[in-house]
Amino acid sequence: MDLELTTGTLKDLLCYDILPALKSGVSRLSEDDISVSIHPRNKLRGVLEICYNGIIMGITTILATVKNIQHPEKEIKAKFFVGTGAAYTVLPAAFVEKLGLKFTKVQEFSLADGTVVTRKLGHAMVEIGGENSPSTVVLGEKDDSPLIGVITLENMGLMVDPFKRKLIPMKLMLG
Repeated sequence: MDLELTTGTLKDLLCYDILPALKSGVSRLSEDDISVSIHPRNKLRGVLEICYNGIIMGITTILATVKNIQHPEKEIKAKFFVGTGAAYTVLPAAFVEKLGLKFTKVQEFSLADGTVVTRKLGHAMVEIGGENSPSTVVLGEKDDSPLIGVITLENMGLMVDPFKRKLIPMKLMLG
């Protein structure tokens, strides 16, 4: 399954994930330091590349398995974007339907462009690289992109290395 970037997802990933990661390690950052390009693979999809001072960065994607906690035989294995600016994991409507997830509450979220959207929240078991953890998930709508949020990553003791575009163990603090 190929992942398709929606305009909203692209804005959110750039504003909340990639640019802050760059700025955290750089004392001064200007627009001249960063270039963004999409290299077409076919007419509808492309590969996003972000280049900072000659280092090619990109959006991190991973394979994950999501299961219904009450009915673990209902599962989905799919490619997800990793969004360190997103609190919760987002499951598109098709995933929610296949898993048979039920909502427990409704929450408002702000997008990178300032738009406020309302989404239902539920719970699911998320597995990444053999590690699994129950997680609060956004029960997304049809056009929402599959996204692993920071709470899910932190529950598993994982973080994103933005330069290598992969998950690495966190240095965990106690107390």
